Amino acid sequence: QASTTAQASLLIEMTMTAPMMQAAFAGKSLLLALFLSASPTAMASSNRCKISQAPVVATAAAAEKNEFLTGVVDSFLVNALGEPNNGNTPQSELEKVEGRRQINWDAGIVPFEFPGNFFASVVDRGLTVTAKGDRTNALRVSNPPDGSDDKFNSVNLEASKDFQTFSPERLFTSIKSTTVSATFTIPGDNKTEAYVKGFGAIFVDVNKRGSKMTLIGEGGCELHTEKVPIFPGGLSFVGVLFNTSMPLVKEVRFELGNTPLAWTQPERKGRDFVVMDDFFYSEPVKPTKKKCAVRAKGSKGVAKAWSGAYKTEISLDTMHEKFDAKVTLRNKGAYKAEKVKVKFYASRDTTFGPLDRSEGYLGQVRGGGIDGSSYVTIEHKAMKPTWRRGKRYIIAAWSNAECEEEDYWTVVGTVDRAY
Repeated sequence: QASTTAQASLLIEMTMTAPMMQAAFAGKSLLLALFLSASPTAMASSNRCKISQAPVVATAAAAEKNEFLTGVVDSFLVNALGEPNNGNTPQSELEKVEGRRQINWDAGIVPFEFPGNFFASVVDRGLTVTAKGDRTNALRVSNPPDGSDDKFNSVNLEASKDFQTFSPERLFTSIKSTTVSATFTIPGDNKTEAYVKGFGAIFVDVNKRGSKMTLIGEGGCELHTEKVPIFPGGLSFVGVLFNTSMPLVKEVRFELGNTPLAWTQPERKGRDFVVMDDFFYSEPVKPTKKKCAVRAKGSKGVAKAWSGAYKTEISLDTMHEKFDAKVTLRNKGAYKAEKVKVKFYASRDTTFGPLDRSEGYLGQVRGGGIDGSSYVTIEHKAMKPTWRRGKRYIIAAWSNAECEEEDYWTVVGTVDRAY
């Protein structure tokens, strides 16, 4: 078998430059330079979140816990998730809401038959785990104080022979499902839903492709999926961070091998039993109501109907002339702005109030969605003036789930009607 460092280098050579690898294997500590903007093992999905921010990713694997693997993990904790480790301190008692939480499963108080909300209630670190597709939520933590189990040998004797720990001496798994979900609450307030920026985890005895970690955003969309490096009998690490101003990660989902640990009969080739060790995640933060990220920016104007000659001001010379108006909207946020609708109004001045909305309405255009950091130009063609003589300021007001039209509007131009 290849040496630990040689095997590890094969697993991460796609994510490191040659000088970085030489420094790593010379025994030097690994820094954030190890991380990438996007991982070569990232997986595509039809339900991807519409975000502009790419994650930073760290992956590594080794035959056992050693300086190399520890260096990668420690670098992710310090440089990505941040300091300090907040332990069991309620968030309300923190000097600053920053840093991270860690779970190593090793304390004697942690029960063998593990309740999924243990680390959101008994020891509150703001994390709840659930076995997907298992109504009994059969979660286990190995090596209870009474000595009745050793690395899950009481669940699957043969599989347990290939398990080891990253932090001695206890491991975590679901025994009836290969899919485990982690969700978050505010530490010290387990009734308040929370989000995190990043998450890292140790996987044990990954033999085949298929084990992966998926970060889920608002509405159940997929932020990022990262495959777990294969290392039979070894330890694998995956860490993913979205370095955004507000946390995006609502849930983290793990696919552990291809067979639940309690499935011991019949024994067939190709089975892959995977369990887990330590969890690391940024301080859970309460989600805030999304602010309107859509702003008017770029070309706008008014034009005689179907002329395409947009200007800041035009005149209509006949009674039956119509006009066009356009506005360019930019989504400054990370998520896609869904179901954006633009209404056009005629106002006597450059303000926009209730009278304009009730008497000056000209028409609307449903603009659909605007991807994060993208522009969309919306036109309303052949609008009929609603006033007789005089000049009006044409206002475009937009709305969607986060934007109220009375708050988000702009003057696109003026139309002077002669008749």
